[in-house]
Amino acid sequence: GALGAGGVSPRHSHRDSPGKFSLSSLGGTPHKRRTVKDNDLVKPPSSLVNRSRTQPPTARASAEGIYLAVSYSDAVTVYDVGRVSGHAVDTVEFHLPPLCVDLSMQMGEPSLAVGFDSGDVAVWSPTLRRMTARYNREKLVEATAVRTVRWHPCEQHQLLAGHASGVLYVYSQRLTDEAPFPRDADISRGAQNHPASRCNPALRWSISKKALIEMSFSPSGRFLAVSSRDCHCYILHWVARRVKVKIESFFGCIIAMAWSPDELYLVTGGEDDCLSIFDVKAEVMVGRCCGHHSWVSSVSFDLWRSERSDTGSTGALRVGGADGVENEEASGPLASSSRSASSGFRKYRLVSSGHDSRLLFWDVEPARPSEADGS
Repeated sequence: GALGAGGVSPRHSHRDSPGKFSLSSLGGTPHKRRTVKDNDLVKPPSSLVNRSRTQPPTARASAEGIYLAVSYSDAVTVYDVGRVSGHAVDTVEFHLPPLCVDLSMQMGEPSLAVGFDSGDVAVWSPTLRRMTARYNREKLVEATAVRTVRWHPCEQHQLLAGHASGVLYVYSQRLTDEAPFPRDADISRGAQNHPASRCNPALRWSISKKALIEMSFSPSGRFLAVSSRDCHCYILHWVARRVKVKIESFFGCIIAMAWSPDELYLVTGGEDDCLSIFDVKAEVMVGRCCGHHSWVSSVSFDLWRSERSDTGSTGALRVGGADGVENEEASGPLASSSRSASSGFRKYRLVSSGHDSRLLFWDVEPARPSEADGS
């Protein structure tokens, strides 16, 4: 795809030792904690959970109610990072190492979703210190490992699980029964509702023939981006249950994804060591940011440092990289669509981390109409 004019380089970089952690964060309203004894150990009656370790609160709950989940080895710790000290709410240890985690707020309480190599999907309550739901027990629905889990941002009772088979399942906490799909069902038909309306999983969607890697919902929940080992990223129209566009990576697999807060852009990173910026409406790549020296493992938009615009701007971007600015004029479908596209932000702040132990900060500015027209 055509590239926007101009250039962007990282504002700051930070080097540190690489760590093997999985992170998931959310913001919500604070919850009322129970008073427990220090280092209180609980061994829940579950073949999946080993024990839970809960620390008592050291201060009043934060007003922001921001939580962070960190998975390491066979455990997951949930922190209340709204505090300066970052109080640990709960640490749960499993008999199997978690492969992926995600957090959501369920009735004012943080709810942790965990996926395992066994195919199990567990929902754990850090405040109640118990498992509230478990799906695909004994490989009832799917025999392959869970590679990514994600809560729906609007339908909080819906939990998505992407498997190594390339199939996506949707579980609903409102459904108590679970049953596999019929063996004679055509899995290649795309999105399929369960024939039994009261059984989980509520939906099965065959995305790819290779393993799924990562999922990311757009802020409104209208679109879902899914990356796969087939070196593609699929943007799904979640409401219409169809594939909107398929993005092919420049090289290798796409590992990380992030949506702009206005849903105009999807930023991806992966085994090509770069960030790629995709215009969702025009369905073209508009820029690449080069600065990492190894795979990009995570990317996110910094909402506190992104600047809103009162007048709006075009869909073109001033983009580039730290190791060499890519400076091509926007043309073709990008140029025509950028005149009608309107963004609520005049500058985006991106944060990316990679296997090179670098943390990079990027400022990306949508080009003004004169710049998009090449004048």
